[in-house]
Amino acid sequence: SASMKSNLAAFWADRLYLIVNEVSMVGHAFLAMLSYILSVAKSASGSGHSDQAFGEVHVIIVGDFHQFQPVATRRSAPLFWPCDTARDTTDEQLGRNVYEEFTVVVQLKEQIYWEHVHYRISHEHHIRLLRSLTITNPKCPPTSFSIPPWNDAVLITPRHAVRKQWNAAMGQEFCRRTDRQLLVSAAYDTIHGCPLTLEERLAVAMKQKKGSSQEARGGLPHEVDVMVTFNVETDLDVENCSQLPLPSAYAFTDYRSQGQTISHSIIDIGTPQNSNCLMHPSKHLRG
Repeated sequence: SASMKSNLAAFWADRLYLIVNEVSMVGHAFLAMLSYILSVAKSASGSGHSDQAFGEVHVIIVGDFHQFQPVATRRSAPLFWPCDTARDTTDEQLGRNVYEEFTVVVQLKEQIYWEHVHYRISHEHHIRLLRSLTITNPKCPPTSFSIPPWNDAVLITPRHAVRKQWNAAMGQEFCRRTDRQLLVSAAYDTIHGCPLTLEERLAVAMKQKKGSSQEARGGLPHEVDVMVTFNVETDLDVENCSQLPLPSAYAFTDYRSQGQTISHSIIDIGTPQNSNCLMHPSKHLRG
């Protein structure tokens, strides 16, 4: 919109640098979109050119490619993956070309955490500490999941199926423990704002995602903790979903748990194809 473009121009008018953290999660198409938005903003403010990547803003990308990959994208989405002109979209090819314009690499050869220096905690100590907290380890401290604080501990898992089942089971357990009602609200699909016809409703009911099974309809107990998420097109300043997702907050995926401070958590360290869990000792007391 015109107002969004004006706000972007005002925000970026005097800014010269952009630092993009967690570069492993940035895909080709996202980088192309970011470059386009900055080009439009700097051009509208008169401080850059729209035909230059990022509108001539100096961009620093930080991180490494051994961390989280882009979410809900193809295997070839990461920036390090070469493009295939016969398969990739124009945005993906453009994003790869923009990435190739980065020519200066600064490699950090030593990582020093302030906590390590202050308390002189060794890497081996951390490994022993984490292993001692594994439930199947005989040295794991006694942990009862039927009393606080562990009866409401958050599960962090890389597997969506585990997250969904855990949230459903914990919701029912919360209702049993607190004598509350499980609230179930059906979602009403529409097409261009109009209710679905009987034939369309039947098609939706019979539709099943490839490689997955139909899940049992869940619900939310009254006064339960939830995680609020938005489905928005931030560059267009519009929300592209009329519903507000409110999943239970008993389980997070490893992506969603990033940056959160959780007093008590259970870490799923199973062996799926891609398992990522970065844990800071000061943020997770036991798990």
